[in-house]
Amino acid sequence: MNSTSFEAWLIRQVRDVLGKRATTAPWMLWCDPRQEWLELLERAARDGEFDLWACDPAPNADGELALRHRFVSEGLAPRVVWLPVERRRVGWFKVFELHANAVWERSLLEALRDYGVDIRRSDEDGLRPLLAPHTREWFAEPRERWAELTLGNAKGALVDDERVFAALAGPQGAFDALVAEGRFEIFARRAAEDFGLPHPEPAQEPAWRIAALSRLLATEAAEASPGCPPSEGERIIAPGARRERALGLLRRWQRDINWLASFEALVPRADAQLGLVWWARNAAQPPPFPCLQGC
Repeated sequence: MNSTSFEAWLIRQVRDVLGKRATTAPWMLWCDPRQEWLELLERAARDGEFDLWACDPAPNADGELALRHRFVSEGLAPRVVWLPVERRRVGWFKVFELHANAVWERSLLEALRDYGVDIRRSDEDGLRPLLAPHTREWFAEPRERWAELTLGNAKGALVDDERVFAALAGPQGAFDALVAEGRFEIFARRAAEDFGLPHPEPAQEPAWRIAALSRLLATEAAEASPGCPPSEGERIIAPGARRERALGLLRRWQRDINWLASFEALVPRADAQLGLVWWARNAAQPPPFPCLQGC
């Protein structure tokens, strides 16, 4: 483990509490209403060799009550107890919370700042939902790596361009995999914000691919015929960086033999949502797409 990593820093925070001399065994209550800490704590507990108890976070579960019974039966020992609530909303476990040697209430964003990560105030809202999966990726990285953290880098590190392309052109199941990894929301943001594609929903993978390809084809036509673009409205991605990135995906899909079969299978369904053939036949200047001109 790198001594400057966030994991090492987190383990030190825990050991500073559990290592104190006291008349009774010291323990720490960890309040996590956003539920962004548990996986990090589990890794830190394994590597830092400290005891971690976690409340069942499922809705309507009697997690705190079960934890209270366990606490009574097993007694005090150096440990961390995790609850998925803020401190003022501790319920069944309140009687023990009052005697904890330390109560952790810091959010992941606050802790990263304490660790030394420079998170700009202007990036807070955009970065907040990305911090937990990003921290899991960089948990063991040295502190200097965190100097690279920006909103754009965070999204790209978790769902890179290759992953976006695979979700668009690859076999079915990409959305399920992204959901299982906790990265679907990041993928959705990248697809919409960085590529101008329709915003995806987890249960609509086939429909999203068709809608995304429709948008790519409409944008390609507008790019090729700027003086007489098709009247596809919101399907045309505006000129700029998003259009360039989106058309880069389309060109690869059209030319890479490994992905060409999926492109050819989806084109008729995507074209059914468009009017490109009619547009090509009636354009004052024929577009540079032989297939459309001859249809």
